[in-house]
Amino acid sequence: TNGAEAWRILKQHFEPTTRARVIQLLDDFFSTRFESGEALGLFLCRVKQSAERLREAGHQLPPLYQGYQMIRSLPEEFQAIVQSIYRWTDAEFQPEKIESELLLEDNRLQLSRQDFRNMKLFICHNLKVLLLQQTKFVD
Repeated sequence: TNGAEAWRILKQHFEPTTRARVIQLLDDFFSTRFESGEALGLFLCRVKQSAERLREAGHQLPPLYQGYQMIRSLPEEFQAIVQSIYRWTDAEFQPEKIESELLLEDNRLQLSRQDFRNMKLFICHNLKVLLLQQTKFVD
């Protein structure tokens, strides 16, 4: 046998496409949850990898299920974009577009958190300066 045939035989042996395997992969897919503190990109990658394993086993998931899995366990801070995504048309509700929108929102949230931290530092610094000035006038 040639290399391609050997690879096919090995894949068939070690990656069965039986119904039990597909059900196991479906369970893995629908059990994928966003973990607290996890990077959004890693979570989305786990969802896509799970969907890819199903496809390789001969079970193509509809985009609706893939998209739903990407948004269903996100934390509260993503709920505004999730509600917006729910209003998309069927043609727009594609995993690639959902992933893109979620990553943009994640970036926006990170920038907002950074701006908030910078503002807190600015306020604390100015408050400290004011307090020092007041103590000079009191003395």
